[in-house]
Amino acid sequence: MKQRYFKLALFIVIAVVLVTASYLAADLGMHPVIIAALIVAGPLAAILLYAWHYGKPRVMSTAEVIEILRIAADGRMDTMDWDEFVARPIRDPKLNDIRKTCETELHYEYEMGAEEAESDTWFSNPVAQDRLRELIDTLEADRPQIPAA
Repeated sequence: MKQRYFKLALFIVIAVVLVTASYLAADLGMHPVIIAALIVAGPLAAILLYAWHYGKPRVMSTAEVIEILRIAADGRMDTMDWDEFVARPIRDPKLNDIRKTCETELHYEYEMGAEEAESDTWFSNPVAQDRLRELIDTLEADRPQIPAA
């Protein structure tokens, strides 16, 4: 069923592009195929650039992840910043596992907390905040201690 709707949507998009290209071609004196290629190439390039940028794992330190989790646990995190944190993979596997936990387990908790509290932020659920503090404690325990001089 979904495949049929996808094919229908694809057909409609192609038809719109070709009709638009033919009208533009008549106005600009260019071949419709060239116009159609330009119409498709722009958005395609933007999608590929977005996928390339957000598909690459980013380099983050344990301290940076702890700071992000601390801001979220304190309820000072903006939803766009939270989405940015959970959406992009982290190169360090241990930190990426923490990110995945936040993405799957805590994302749901925060959404439920925001709905129940009717607040502007997701970060109002005490259960999710406690879980974030547990993750912070785990990261701090695994962090190498610098001996005092």
